[in-house]
Amino acid sequence: MWMQGVRLLKAKDSLKDQSFFLSNVNQIALQKTMFPLGNYTKAEVKNIAKENGFLNIARRKESMGMCFIGSRNFSKFISQYIPNKSGLCIQIDSGNEVGRHSGVHQWAMGQRFKMGGQRTRQFICGIDSSTQNLYIATGKSHPSLWGQFLRTYKPHWIHSIPAELTSNKILFCDFRFRHNQPLAPCKLLRLPSDNLVINVMVPIQSIAKGQFAVFYRGNECLGSAKITAAGPSLYSLTH
Repeated sequence: MWMQGVRLLKAKDSLKDQSFFLSNVNQIALQKTMFPLGNYTKAEVKNIAKENGFLNIARRKESMGMCFIGSRNFSKFISQYIPNKSGLCIQIDSGNEVGRHSGVHQWAMGQRFKMGGQRTRQFICGIDSSTQNLYIATGKSHPSLWGQFLRTYKPHWIHSIPAELTSNKILFCDFRFRHNQPLAPCKLLRLPSDNLVINVMVPIQSIAKGQFAVFYRGNECLGSAKITAAGPSLYSLTH
């Protein structure tokens, strides 16, 4: 019989903690899994390797980026699988067309958008896959990039559904939607469908549909849910 109550905890090394990526692993898999490096920092592991003569490991440089892409250009890589489709780039404040692009699949919310003749940096603040339009905002503090609400599909709870969501349908916890992003305090509302509405206590930047919201309470990773909608943005609330 499998032991009950397996929980996923953060690693000692916060920069190398992998709980974000493990947040959708099920109980049976976790019960068969060991994390021998969980109580060590990366520096401590390298020192152990050095002390035991594994100098090639101790001196190995950090690997960065997407390992399955390597040094290839991302736009060229993704275009091998998703056909390019031209669309408009629209400045959100003026509504004017400011350029064209070769496919919304090559862009992400909050990504910098380079435009000639602009002194202030421009950023992607909206992606409409139905029209292929990209919406551009001036400056990283533009309110169209910030919001406090999002919706998700039914979440995966690693150990069990938190008792608060069963009793009063509301849970206060922390969440992030990017690895190593600072945790943000939030309130979860459980809908009759078991989907969630997330109210972030402080506005957060560049949330997008398709990302995963990963939930934490203290040192424990509770689980995760795929984001189905983000917004309204702070800009939409006043325009």
